[in-house]
Formats: sequence, structure tokens, C-alpha cells
Amino acid sequence: MTRIVSNDISNRGRYARIGGDNPTGRGEGRRVTLEANTRTLLYENTSDNDVSWTVYLNTVQENGISIEIDIELLGVGYNTSADVVFTIAGADDQTDGSGDYYTGTGACRVFATSELANEISIMFVRELQSPILPPMGDNFDIIPLGGTANKGYPPFGRYFCSLYSNADFTLYFDDDQGNQLFTQVMNQANDKDFLQRFMHPPNTRLRIIGTIANQIFCLTHYQLRG
Repeated sequence: MTRIVSNDISNRGRYARIGGDNPTGRGEGRRVTLEANTRTLLYENTSDNDVSWTVYLNTVQENGISIEIDIELLGVGYNTSADVVFTIAGADDQTDGSGDYYTGTGACRVFATSELANEISIMFVRELQSPILPPMGDNFDIIPLGGTANKGYPPFGRYFCSLYSNADFTLYFDDDQGNQLFTQVMNQANDKDFLQRFMHPPNTRLRIIGTIANQIFCLTHYQLRG
């Protein structure tokens, strides 16, 4: 993938300061438009000290695809630097925005790259936060025989799933462009260990096809805790 680098943050959305007068809780948030295949600077923290921070990143564009995040850790005072690269999930009709958070200390720069034009929101808070995300449950039915349920991207920060039904079904994972990556017929008895915990990658959409009419499902996304 050919990438163009953009370090200009002057015209890509204004910061809104949050946290009132509490300096430890103060931060900035904004929404940024990403051009296709352009590595865009979202935020720069020039404070090279022992102050910890948390950055929250959300995809916000309807039908937006997954986004690559690159956080450059710039420990100037310690003569060190490092890159932390990860992917946040896209947004679609089934997932009303997704994303994740990351924590660190000292100076850093946050970049984002999307293969298609996209939008992202960022909130940078100058305090260490490690929220425990509650599970997100989804009870749904597939009414017609052999019908399909498109469940989209995983919700914010929760990439592990359990999935139960009253009959067998076929599980699919599709990529950002809708190409089929994985398919497997699931049997409730033989595949129960897998169905209690499987990963829903942030750059894939989940799709399910039933085997009976009026089939019942219970899908839960959760955060795997250490």
C-alpha cells in the first residue's frame, strides 16, 4: 500500500478542551478526516516528563473501514523511542463506531492511516486510565430458513466472543472490502469450546447464516482480562 505522510494538523479539525480546571483530567478531543492511504498526524504531545496519558480512538464514519494507528513514543529525555502499531475496527450499520484506547507516559505523536477516505475521533487525556469494558450482548433471530445476519465489526475494545444458538449455523469472517476470509459450519456440541471464546479481529466483519427458520442467537463481545 502506497502511503502519503501528512503532518499538518492545522486544518483538520479544532480541539475541544475537556476536564475543566483539573490539570490531571484535562485533555483534548477532535474529529479528523483521513484521506485514502495517507498517514495523518492526529495529535502531538510534546511533554517529555513522567505525566501519564490515555488516548481514546473511535471510527465515526458510517460504513468506514478499519484504521491503522501508529503511536510514536518519544522519550527524548531518556534517549529512547518506539512505535506501537495496532488496528481499530471500522463503523457500519451494525457497529455504530468502534475503536480502542492506549496508555503511555511522556512525549508522543499519534498517527492514523486508512486505505479509504475515513473519519476518526481522538480524545487525549492527561491521566492514566485503564477502563474495564463491560460485555456487549446481542440477542437476535434469523427468521427465514438459511437467512443471514450481518453483525459487522467488533464493538469498542472487545474482540473476544461467545456465540450460542438453538441449532447449527455457518460462521463467516469478511475483510474490509467484503471478501470472504473464513467460513466454518458450527455444531453446538462439537464446537462448544470454540464458541465459548473466539476472536473477532478488528479488521473483519462477522456474518452468520442459519440452518432453520426462526433460529435464535445470543452473541456476546467481551474484553479479555489478564
